[in-house]
Amino acid sequence: MTIQIMTDTSHTDYAMIAAGMAVGVLEPFAACGWENNNVVIRLFEPSILLSIWTGVPNQCSSL
Repeated sequence: MTIQIMTDTSHTDYAMIAAGMAVGVLEPFAACGWENNNVVIRLFEPSILLSIWTGVPNQCSSL
């Protein structure tokens, strides 16, 4: 039996992995904070293209 779970945040995913409840292919930005918490981080091949967005307040929009 296969159970698939989707979450809204990678921190939830990493917490589930740390608890032994899941494995996953996740964004790399929060990974370093979980390496000492029972999570093994490995490079995924082939590479996955990922669009990155940033948000700034209106008064800083000229950056």
